[in-house]
Amino acid sequence: MESFKKDVYISKQQSADFENKKSLLIVLIIFIFIAFFISVYFSFFYYNLCPDFSCYKQSLISCKRVDFIRDGSDAIWKYTIRGSKNKDMCRVEVTLLLLKEGSVDVEELNGKSMLCDVFKNSGKLPEENMESCTGKLKEELQEIIIGRMHEYLVKNVDNINEEFKGIGSIALNSSR
Repeated sequence: MESFKKDVYISKQQSADFENKKSLLIVLIIFIFIAFFISVYFSFFYYNLCPDFSCYKQSLISCKRVDFIRDGSDAIWKYTIRGSKNKDMCRVEVTLLLLKEGSVDVEELNGKSMLCDVFKNSGKLPEENMESCTGKLKEELQEIIIGRMHEYLVKNVDNINEEFKGIGSIALNSSR
């Protein structure tokens, strides 16, 4: 009987030790997951904030991941350097945060973004040369420009017609 009690006591103690080790292992696994997620966040999702344009330009040279918010006279823009595209270019996400003035059709652009490939040593802002950009912001800007050109042509079709007639008569007179 004494031996049986001793075995039960040892068995309970081993069970308690096992539970402690199991709890410690669970805590350790949770700690490793938290450390992993923190490192992923700072590696892929965290961006330093540049206070001015010179900081942005300096970060562009090395494609350092930063955010820069520019408060222009007509709009507030956000530039996020995403990283390198190749040895000469960086990927920059451009977001129109707020358009300060404009018609209703242009206000729909607020919050839209485009992804631009920018030369590292370029002193220009990405929206100044949108040939290397893709995304909703660029597409909708182009739609607005085309729509405004169409409106202009429809409103001024008579004037344009007269100008073409003038060009035609000049061409006929000069060929004689």
